[in-house]
Amino acid sequence: SQTNGMSIDSKGRIWLASFDGLTILDRSGPILMNTDNGLPHNEVLSVIHDMQGNAWMSTRNGLARLSDMQFQYLEIRPDSDLEMEPSSFLNMDTTVWTANSVGGVYSYNHQGFKPVNQDPDLIDHPISCIARTPDSSVWLGTSDFSGLMNIEQGRVSIYADEFGLASNNINCLAVDQNGDLIIGTSSGLSLFDGDFRTVMLDADPDKTNVTTLHVAPDGEWIVGMFNGAVYRGNEHELRPIDPALTDVAINDVAVFKQYMIVATEGDGLF
Repeated sequence: SQTNGMSIDSKGRIWLASFDGLTILDRSGPILMNTDNGLPHNEVLSVIHDMQGNAWMSTRNGLARLSDMQFQYLEIRPDSDLEMEPSSFLNMDTTVWTANSVGGVYSYNHQGFKPVNQDPDLIDHPISCIARTPDSSVWLGTSDFSGLMNIEQGRVSIYADEFGLASNNINCLAVDQNGDLIIGTSSGLSLFDGDFRTVMLDADPDKTNVTTLHVAPDGEWIVGMFNGAVYRGNEHELRPIDPALTDVAINDVAVFKQYMIVATEGDGLF
């Protein structure tokens, strides 16, 4: 089944979000968990681990948390008729923030969910990804070509391609070891280090749709492309890591110690 997202826990187990549920890979073999085990929906869009070791999953029917191998369904907006599809997560020390594909950003702690900000720009635009830089600014990518949003001291600002973004369609975000924001768009990479600027990729102009971004423990960027290829390097030089991935659509990449796992659109794991 297609892998939509991955996470690697502290024990080195690989967690795969797919259209068939949640799969955990370890030395004893795969474990598949789905609605029979308590998942809200079998279509799992993404998975992360918080600082307490709990796994968080976004599904087509809302948010779930797995603790001690027991699922808990977490209702974000019980008063809403909207189908809530959490699109991305962000660990914030004692809380987890979740951004939603129908709009809105919420924080969760032991008391439940609450909106981070009621600004109409956050509520009205679908959020594809979320990241926090060391200055405590929270950055949100939109999937409706509205650009990049920033929450700082309660204020929301919007940045679009006229500021230097490669595209207004933001797919993924990451923060490098300098604290700078890396922005993956449907038309390539941008970097914000106080100013926005484009990062050049040695790629076919028709193959610059960035689908996943990670920063490896050694500080190198890992960049996955929808149209094929995984790049590794930094803002000055990004190089393809394996010719076998050149024409393979990349959904996600995870790094654990010296290993890299690549999830593809329809060609399995590498």
